[in-house]
Amino acid sequence: MSDRERLLWPRSRAGRAAVVLLLCVVLLGVGGYGAYQCGWVDGLVGQDDESVNPVEVAPPATLRLPKAAPAPQVLRWDAGAPTPGSSAVGKLLRRTTGDPDLGGHLGVAVSDLTHDRQLVTLQFGRPQLFTPASTLKLLTTTTALQVLGPDYRFSTSTVLAGHELVLVGGGDPLLARRSLSPKAALEAGYDPASLTELASRTAIALHQRHIDTVRLDVDATLFTGPAVSPHWESDYVSSSVVSPIVALLADRGYTSAASGIRSAGPALAAGDAFSQALRRRGIKVTDRARLDPASASAAPLARVNSPPLAQIVEYVIGASYNEGAEMLLRQAAVGAGRSGSFAGGVATVRDTMRRLGIALGGAVIYDGSGLSRHDRLPLAALLDVLEVAASPDRPSLRAVITGLPVAGFTGTMAARLLEADGAPGRGLVRAKTATLTGVTGLAGLIQDRDGTLLAFAAIADRVDPIDTLGARAALDRISAALATCGC
Repeated sequence: MSDRERLLWPRSRAGRAAVVLLLCVVLLGVGGYGAYQCGWVDGLVGQDDESVNPVEVAPPATLRLPKAAPAPQVLRWDAGAPTPGSSAVGKLLRRTTGDPDLGGHLGVAVSDLTHDRQLVTLQFGRPQLFTPASTLKLLTTTTALQVLGPDYRFSTSTVLAGHELVLVGGGDPLLARRSLSPKAALEAGYDPASLTELASRTAIALHQRHIDTVRLDVDATLFTGPAVSPHWESDYVSSSVVSPIVALLADRGYTSAASGIRSAGPALAAGDAFSQALRRRGIKVTDRARLDPASASAAPLARVNSPPLAQIVEYVIGASYNEGAEMLLRQAAVGAGRSGSFAGGVATVRDTMRRLGIALGGAVIYDGSGLSRHDRLPLAALLDVLEVAASPDRPSLRAVITGLPVAGFTGTMAARLLEADGAPGRGLVRAKTATLTGVTGLAGLIQDRDGTLLAFAAIADRVDPIDTLGARAALDRISAALATCGC
């Protein structure tokens, strides 16, 4: 020790102890901050991205809150509402369907759900069938609910054979990489199953078996056939319009929840995310995940379940979630005993529509999302699906109606009917939107001025791309006019 160091070093034992304690605190602080920045602490405690749920505390026993008045019903079923006249509704539609931006092939159909009667169908141009685009999702989601039931949940699981761990995709459309916080789940309207939660459960099960090293495989064999429809545009996947349809994808197939870029191999991408989550929980995973089905002898290890199907349907319709619709198409097929493919799903839709008494006429259907420009559908089929789903006799199908976005407020209708001439329909029009190049449409429910509940479908599928916004605004005006109808 130098003379200078001797002068600075305290002479008393207490003083030297204080200096040593101070140095330890400083070193621990610096080292701890570095460990935190490098992520080492996350690996030690296993809380990389998990939300911490608040402790539930029961209200005081003496608390007495007054009863709140019930909220007014939206789109209520009022059997006493007057019956609209077909000629008056037809006259209103003729006044509002003349916009040239709507192109040369337009159809508008309206029915009175309150009194169970068809009101009017107007068509300009031929043929009788229309390109449904995303309104086809109404048929797909109705089929899934009818076949599986609104409370059905999809499972993502792990199984183990020796030291070979297999992540088994169960076709959950809302599977996420990370768990949502309670606030985020409340805002989203559903609480998705997550790979991090499955990793936590799997790691616990592996530790109980004294296993800390595994090889990971990914089983996505629940769905069969092509993952990309040959009836889609060839650049849909490469331009991130849609992901390949597989039985395991996380965050809707995006490379991350906020990237906006879809993965070309969503099953393996989910497997890699799961591997990382396992490593953070003390499980060593050798190599990268590979696609390989689980053996029949593999033992179940852990699982996480999706939200109820009704909530998934509401999201698919409200957000016009293409991959979700295609996954539900396959899930319905599997539930009906068919192959989980495009072909199996379409056959299930046709059979289910027939059983529900919905005539498809000469419909041509290739997928569940409406992305195919070769799909064709009569407008009457859309009205019939809406009528069946809205019927008090079919409560199991109600999510198709509750999932319809509200004009000016939610989902794909949040930015619709915002102009002055659309204002009368704001909050009263609930509709599934439809958009492809050259195609724009709406199909949903409207409550008119007298309280009559109307189902409507309006599709224009020969729109000049330069007139797309004008055509969309014209459909908004048509739906707003129906909302003001005291016909």
